[in-house]
Amino acid sequence: MSNEAADSLSHATATASTAQLEPASSAHPADTTPSRIRRTQPQLLADQLVAHELIAGAPSRNGGRTLTAERDPWSHNAWDQVPWGEAEEQFAQAAIERQRGSPVPQHLQDEFNADPAAQWDRFYARNKDNFFKDRSWLGNEFPELAACLQADAGPKRVVEIGCGNGSTLFPLLAENENPQLDLHGYDYSKEAVAVVRGHESFDPARCTCDVWDLSSKAGPPATVEPNSVDVLTMIFVLSALHPDEWPQAVENAYRMLKPGGILLFRDYGRNDLAMLRFKANRYMQDGLYVRGDNTRVYFFERDELVYLFGGINRSTTGSAEPEPASTLGESAEAASTTSTDATPATTTTTTTTTTTTTTTTTEVEGDDGHLVTESTSTTDSTPPAPPALAPSTPPSLAPSRPSTPSPLSLAAQRGESLTPFRLDLLQLGIDRRLLLNRKRQLKMFRVWLQGRWRKPLETGEHEVQEVVSA
Repeated sequence: MSNEAADSLSHATATASTAQLEPASSAHPADTTPSRIRRTQPQLLADQLVAHELIAGAPSRNGGRTLTAERDPWSHNAWDQVPWGEAEEQFAQAAIERQRGSPVPQHLQDEFNADPAAQWDRFYARNKDNFFKDRSWLGNEFPELAACLQADAGPKRVVEIGCGNGSTLFPLLAENENPQLDLHGYDYSKEAVAVVRGHESFDPARCTCDVWDLSSKAGPPATVEPNSVDVLTMIFVLSALHPDEWPQAVENAYRMLKPGGILLFRDYGRNDLAMLRFKANRYMQDGLYVRGDNTRVYFFERDELVYLFGGINRSTTGSAEPEPASTLGESAEAASTTSTDATPATTTTTTTTTTTTTTTTTEVEGDDGHLVTESTSTTDSTPPAPPALAPSTPPSLAPSRPSTPSPLSLAAQRGESLTPFRLDLLQLGIDRRLLLNRKRQLKMFRVWLQGRWRKPLETGEHEVQEVVSA
C-alpha cells in the first residue's frame, strides 16, 4: 500500500490511531529485511475454521510479512496478521461505548431501513463506475472461482450477488476462457444495474445483470433456476442488509446453489478501522452503522457467520469426537502449538526474496466510508528515518475476535443456527492487517472476514454439523 493510500485514510483516523502509539526512548536501526513478494495463493487468515479435508491445501505462506520484536514497524506500509491484543481491544471497546452513547435517532433508523435500495440508487447515480475498482484478487483468493474460468471447465454457472458497478463481473469476463461459462449479476439497486449494462465491457451474450434483492421473500430470481448455481459470490454485500433480513438471504442463497455448489464470502470484520472511526449518530445497533451517504453497513464477528451459514460438517471431517464448543475462542492460541499435520492450516511463516519490488493489492475506505480496491507497485526501501518508534512487542496470541462475543456468536458456539438451510463450512478466517502512515506516524487496523461454504450433497447432511476450530 502506498504512502498516498495510507494518507487518504489518516484524516478520519488520526484520533483513533494516535491512541495506539507510544514514542520510543531511542531510535531503532532500519529494518533491512527484503520486502515480501507478490502473493500467488490466498491471503493468510487468522483464527481459522478449516474442514479436515482442506488442511493439506490451506493458504500458502508465500508473501506474508510478519511483524516481530526485532523489526521496525515503520520500515513498511503494511503488516499481515498482527495479533489483536489487550490494548487494541480496550481502545475498540471505548470507541464502541462512545458510539452507543449517541445512536441514530429511531425515526431516522426507520427511514434508512424502509428503502435501503433507494440510498444505493443515489450512491450509484452520483458515482457511476468511478468508485469501486475491479477486484483483480478474486482468482487468487478463491480457487473455485478461477477454476470455472478455465477453457476445459465445462458448463459452469456463476452468480454474483450485489454486483454493484461490475467490479467482480468484469474481471471475471476479462479472465474467462470457458466458452460454457454462464455468468449472472444481481443488485437491488436499479442504478447499479444500469451502470453495469451501460459499461463498454458488458456483453449480454456472455453475461446477464438484473435487479434482485438478496432478501426477497419471493425467493431466488426468476432468471436462475433453483439448485443450479456452481459458484455464488457474496462479496461486501451481506453487510448492506439489516440483521432482520439475514434469514431470507441465507435461504435464497441456499436454494440457488446446486448440491455441492460453493458460496464464496468476503466482508467487513468487527473492530475494523471503518467501524471504530464512526462518530456520533452513526450507530444503529451493535455491529450495524449508517454511513454519511445513508447506506448501511454491518461488521461481522467470525462466529456470527457460522451461525448464519453453518459450521463444519463433522460427518465428512474424519474426526472421531466433536471438539467442545468452549474451545472456539482458543483457536489463535492453539495455532502456535498445533500438531505437524495441522500446521499448514494454522501457522504463519515468512518467505523472503532478493527483490525489493512490492506489488500490494489492498482495500481501503473511500471518502464515503465505502470500500475501494487499490493496487500499487513500489520499491519498498526504507525511507529517510521519521521520528523513530520502538517496535512493539507483539501481543500474546489472543483471539482476534472481540473479548465479549455477540449473542449470535454465542449461539454458534452452542451449535445453534439461524435457519435450517445450513451449508458445510470449508474455510472461514480473519484477514487482519496493520496499515501504517509513515509520514504522520499513525497505525490503522483493517479487518475483513473471508470464507467458503458448500451446499450438502445429500438432503439432511447439514443437520449434523458442529462448530470446531482447526
